[in-house]
Amino acid sequence: ISIRIGDQSDPVFLQSVIDEFGVPDIVLDDGSHQQDHVFDTFKFLYPKLGYSGVYMVEDLHCSYWESHKGSVTDPNTFMNRSKNWLDQLNTQHTDQIVPDPLLKDTFSMSFYDSIAVFEKGQPFVKNTIWSGGQ
Repeated sequence: ISIRIGDQSDPVFLQSVIDEFGVPDIVLDDGSHQQDHVFDTFKFLYPKLGYSGVYMVEDLHCSYWESHKGSVTDPNTFMNRSKNWLDQLNTQHTDQIVPDPLLKDTFSMSFYDSIAVFEKGQPFVKNTIWSGGQ
């Protein structure tokens, strides 16, 4: 087990961890739970995950707490961003959704009590499955 302590929203620190250990297959964000930190970490690390990588964020109930820069109505909490990202999985079915490049390789998203899980993969596989005139 190796431990590195640093600011989870600092791209220089995060890159140094990647440089030392390589690109992770799995990320479990159990960091500060501050909403800007959670998003900044996701924005930096998620695109770097390889094919079939898994990214999990826990303690998402902090998205509702002012002490963690959260609020039910703030569109920038990780929980509210995640709710909006759900539509991204269905962009191939409508021209009403503008794809978010951050999620271009997302195959699935799962939600549990205070946890979000993003799985990377080839989204076009869904197109192959549903291409029978649907």
